[in-house]
Amino acid sequence: MGILANTVSICQFQVVGELAAPITFDWVQERLGQHRFRCIEKSTEELSIGWVHLDDPRASGFEAPHDFWRDHYLAFSLRRDQRRIPGALLRAHLQQAEQEFIAAHPGMQKVPKGKREELREAVRGSLLARLLPTPTVYDAVWDTRRGVLTLATLNPKVSEMFEDLFRASFDGLRLVTIHPFSRAEKVVGEELRPALQQANRANGDAVLEMIRDNQWLGEDFFLWLLHRTLEGSAQGLIAVEGPA
Repeated sequence: MGILANTVSICQFQVVGELAAPITFDWVQERLGQHRFRCIEKSTEELSIGWVHLDDPRASGFEAPHDFWRDHYLAFSLRRDQRRIPGALLRAHLQQAEQEFIAAHPGMQKVPKGKREELREAVRGSLLARLLPTPTVYDAVWDTRRGVLTLATLNPKVSEMFEDLFRASFDGLRLVTIHPFSRAEKVVGEELRPALQQANRANGDAVLEMIRDNQWLGEDFFLWLLHRTLEGSAQGLIAVEGPA
């Protein structure tokens, strides 16, 4: 689902790195435009990945500020179109092509290896030309003041694909995952940070390790939430403070 849907799953990144100049409309326009999405519907290409408008995934031109600029936020989407040929369909058409080749060459008992590969590529190209690519879109919002980017997905492969394209598009910048422990470091006061560091169960600072070894953060939060719910907070509302 997109970030404008009623419910959405998100992950967040800290944008880190050095920029040679402040973020401007012209700079962002150029960066997004160089890696914009290109349609492959009328081709036989299997995959196309690029940036599109957040509110219109069919549009990939970034000529005007309203295409991506929202106050101090940059809003855009990653679109991926991909053609996939079902294995059974490819095998069936390849078998038919091989039978036709044998029928045209009575002296052969089977299709030579080199010719079989040639037939396979021909059949594959023919099927790709007849298949429409399947589009998927993932929305992103970049808070340029806080340096926080919100991506509307929890899929690790999509996140990795997004990070790669972001790094290629915005020279000098990269994305670092904001995991629960790093978020806790931003929320707690100075007096609690030593205790939080002492409670860190990870042996290193790798993101996956920090998430895996500090799952107690989520468990403690839900235990606290259950306690507050059973205690009966006023009108079922619980105030939460800290960075978004």
